[in-house]
Amino acid sequence: MSRHHPITLSLRETWPLLTLRYCLLAAGVCAWLLEAQRTAGFVAGSMFFALAVLLDLAVHGGGEGPQRAGWACLQTGLALAATAARPGIAAAIVLSAFLTGGAAVTPWALAGALGAAAAAVTILLVDASASVHLGVVSLYGLAIAAGQLFAQRGRERRQYEETVARFEEAEARLSAFTETARDLAVARERQHMAEELHDTLGHALVGTLLQLQVAKKWLRKDADAAEARLRDIEDHIRGTLDQVRQALRRGPRRRSLLPLHAALEALAADFAAAGGPEVHLVLRPDPESVSDVSADVADVLYRTAQEALTNAVRHGRATRIRLEAEAVGPRLFLRITDNGVGADQYTPGLGIQGMVHRIQTVGGTLRFETAPGAGFTVEVGVKRR
Repeated sequence: MSRHHPITLSLRETWPLLTLRYCLLAAGVCAWLLEAQRTAGFVAGSMFFALAVLLDLAVHGGGEGPQRAGWACLQTGLALAATAARPGIAAAIVLSAFLTGGAAVTPWALAGALGAAAAAVTILLVDASASVHLGVVSLYGLAIAAGQLFAQRGRERRQYEETVARFEEAEARLSAFTETARDLAVARERQHMAEELHDTLGHALVGTLLQLQVAKKWLRKDADAAEARLRDIEDHIRGTLDQVRQALRRGPRRRSLLPLHAALEALAADFAAAGGPEVHLVLRPDPESVSDVSADVADVLYRTAQEALTNAVRHGRATRIRLEAEAVGPRLFLRITDNGVGADQYTPGLGIQGMVHRIQTVGGTLRFETAPGAGFTVEVGVKRR
């Protein structure tokens, strides 16, 4: 807790101390009334004590710490004036009660100064032996110590309560954050699963479609070759089902641990083996530079190229595709261009949305370009690491 902003105890928190203090005050006032002679000093002292009691509302009823300390000094000053007007042991007892209350709202140094002033007034004005003076001064010291220790205990208790409250609030926020993070993790996992299934099925079904088109051509020329092609299609479909089962059992899987250039070459070869369009792969300045990327970036680029090639066959009915990957300084650029039918406008489906999401996860940029009869172009730019 900052020493520049001390904790100010409320009336409820200081009430136990005030109860003891008022008992001491009542005893001192009773003794004062019994021993005092009805003189001008008695009347003046009574008035000063009455005003000091009224100031309790200001000292302990509210306000900031400095204000309370000021009122406490004024209260102690009135009590000192009352003691000076009608000195005696009874006045000293009443004065000690005010010192106790003042010490609870003032710093140690100021409380000690008030106690020293009270001791000086008592020693100078009260006609008593040295032992009595020592006893009265000791009473003042005990009164100040009691007020200071009670206030310190109250401040520590308040600090403890505030600390516990802050911890409880932080725990509640942490629980809320944990719940939100759990929901986000579930949503992210679902999105990854949807993207994985889309990529697996989309790529496999496009390959199956290409093989069926080839089989249809062979049916007119060579029934045996067509039958062989159909068996290949059957095997391909079974393999696709196995991939879907693995995706459902294991969750999203990354591409194989091949370097990026080798994975892109294998992807282009898959399309050629399925009877698809010609894929012309260009790697600049060399395959090793293209593959010099982090695993996350390589996976994103591979999936992006896979989706772009699938869309070129499925939607664009392309017969030629150019796949370029170029490393330039700290960035890698990927460009997929086909000669498909193109479009004047397009509606992003799950595939393009997944493509955008993947590129965003690695802080990259993505651009699409198309026109009727002009094919479709996908351009990607990412940091290599």
